[in-house]
Amino acid sequence: MKKILHAVSIMNRAGQETFIMNMFREIDRSRFSFDFIVSLDGKGDFDKEIYQLGGKIFKIKTSDKPKPHIETLLRAYRLYDFLRKHKEYTIVHFHNYHAYSALLQVVAAKAAGVRSVIVHSHNSCAPNPRVSKLFRPFLNGLKIHRLACSDMAAKWLFGSKSGACQIIKNGIDPAIFQYNEADRLKIRKELSLGDKQVILHVGRFNFQKNHKFLLEIFGELLKHLPNAHLLLVGQGELESEIKNKIADMGIQGHVSILGIRSDIPALLSASDLFLFPSLFEGLSVMLVETQANGLPILATDNLAHETIYSPNLFTMALEKSSEEWDNKAEDLIRNSRRIDGVQLATEAGFNMKMGAKDMSDYYNSL
Repeated sequence: MKKILHAVSIMNRAGQETFIMNMFREIDRSRFSFDFIVSLDGKGDFDKEIYQLGGKIFKIKTSDKPKPHIETLLRAYRLYDFLRKHKEYTIVHFHNYHAYSALLQVVAAKAAGVRSVIVHSHNSCAPNPRVSKLFRPFLNGLKIHRLACSDMAAKWLFGSKSGACQIIKNGIDPAIFQYNEADRLKIRKELSLGDKQVILHVGRFNFQKNHKFLLEIFGELLKHLPNAHLLLVGQGELESEIKNKIADMGIQGHVSILGIRSDIPALLSASDLFLFPSLFEGLSVMLVETQANGLPILATDNLAHETIYSPNLFTMALEKSSEEWDNKAEDLIRNSRRIDGVQLATEAGFNMKMGAKDMSDYYNSL
């Protein structure tokens, strides 16, 4: 059996973590074991399922709160110390999008004697992008195995070495996201939505997801569709700021913040439009899932080309005004119809069984 250690911040419900869990569910666990090393405090949304599937979770963290770059160095040292004591892991799989932290992690793993080190890019940009680009040549100078969720994500983290990177798509179980009329009625009753026009957004409350602009779009939409209601699913460091902006705009009665939810397929069925003005994405699992549901989508135009497989996904430049985004959103709500996206997802290669096979073959090649 090959023992694989996945290094992440915390196993919460987010894109890359959902991808890892889909692989864990489908991979042959008699041949591959998945354990996890996390760097943030708290209980992850997937922790219980990880234990049920036979995985272990280890935590490395700093005891105080130093500056971010110092914290990254300390975590790298503690990762080295852990791996030095746990020689059973022949493969360490880092999930990253910033060259500086990836570089330190790889150095720590190499120094600890890990045989095979994978760096897996899950995004097409990062905070402090100049710093990441500065350290990219040093990362590329190391002997590593490169994976990415899309061509854009590969080029972002690996630059000139992106051609040596294997692409493994973020697979899902498309059938789970099939539109369901009973779910639509149930959620609308639970949330007292009635016959309102429901706009949905699912994503961590952080800089990348661009919630402030999303709220500005919704504010414009309310001028023309006063019965509209916005559902925000997620948590994150900007949650208080987002709540304050909602209050400042005076739209509290039109917005519901639902926190972390496990019934995303039902919420998709209950909605009339998915709004997604992210600043950057690697390959959004959420958009893959939403397309499988067939719900009309209005998203940023800086998506990886591999993401788009449904004619119901429409894009718009972030340079456009909130009024222009509103005009398109209103048109989609009034005139677009949901389609059957399950077969489209499978045909596009977004099936987690196929992804698990690709990942198994990759692990076996190391």
